[in-house]
Amino acid sequence: MPTLYTPKITPENYSAFRRILGDDLPKTFVQWDYKQTRIKNEYLLEWSNGFCVDVEVGPNEFIQYCHSTNANHTLETLKRFGSEKGLREGASDIPLQSPT
Repeated sequence: MPTLYTPKITPENYSAFRRILGDDLPKTFVQWDYKQTRIKNEYLLEWSNGFCVDVEVGPNEFIQYCHSTNANHTLETLKRFGSEKGLREGASDIPLQSPT
């Protein structure tokens, strides 16, 4: 079954990620959350047997990931980090969203 891992940023860490990623992120956490929900819903419509798994990411671990992979601080890198972390930690065992 196809699984989409999405980076989950907590409201408490959002301002730190805004400093790291700048205009790659929406100005508010509410806008970010809405956008992430839309992405997951579109994925679930496309893959009726798929799952979406939120993977909590922190600003410090993201910076370390960028440093260790020689990657820029971008939204695409954040997505890749969330996906890799989810796969590494076996987050696919606990689907947070599934189609009804």
